[in-house]
Amino acid sequence: RLAHQNIVRVHDLGVDFDSGMQFFTMALVPGETLYKHLNSQGGRLPLDEVLSIAHQLCDALSYAHRTTIHRDLKPQNIMRDDQGHVTVLDFGLAKLLDQSNPAFSRMAVGTAHYQAPEQRTNPLQIDKRADLYAVGVILYQLLTGKLPVGQYAPASRLAEGVPRKMDSVIQRCLKQRSERYSDAEALRKDLDSIANSGLRAWIVRHLPGS
Repeated sequence: RLAHQNIVRVHDLGVDFDSGMQFFTMALVPGETLYKHLNSQGGRLPLDEVLSIAHQLCDALSYAHRTTIHRDLKPQNIMRDDQGHVTVLDFGLAKLLDQSNPAFSRMAVGTAHYQAPEQRTNPLQIDKRADLYAVGVILYQLLTGKLPVGQYAPASRLAEGVPRKMDSVIQRCLKQRSERYSDAEALRKDLDSIANSGLRAWIVRHLPGS
C-alpha cells in the first residue's frame, strides 16, 4: 500500500507451498546501502550530504507514518544511488508480520543501537516517534562515524563544519518519547533551517557584494 519515491515498493507477500517458506517480492533498487556508502567515504559524510539524506528520510517517514511505522530503521536498511537518492527498505514489514503472528508484536523488534528505549521496555506501545529516535542515531553516525552511546560528545565537537543547531536536533531525537519531535515534518523543518543557514553563509562568503 506504500507508494513513495523514497520507499521501496513491495509487490507481493506469499508462501512457497513446497517448502513452506514465506517470502515477499519487491522492486529492485540500484546503488548500495547507506552503511556501505558511509564506510567507503571513510566513516563520515559531509554535512550537506547528511542533510540531503535526512530530508529524504523525513519525507518517507511523513508519508508512511499515516499508516505504519518501520521499527528497524538503520543505515543497512537504506539504499543510496549514484545521484544521492535514498530509498528505505522493508518499511512496514514488521507491522505486516504483527498481523500474521500476534506473538510477534510483543517482541522488541529492531537493532539495539537504533532502538528507542520504549521498544525494549514496552514494544506494544511504540509509535512513530520510535522511528524519529532512529533518525537521530543515524544523523550522529553519518556525521561522526560513531554511535551516540552513553555520555556521547556533541557531533559538532567531533566533526568539522557541524553547527551546534544540529547537536540540538540530534539531542531532541534521542530524548525520551514525550520530549522528541512530534512527527517527521517538525524534524524536517529544523533540518531545512540548518540547510538554509548553510546556503546563506556560503553566499556571504563567495558572492561579491553580498
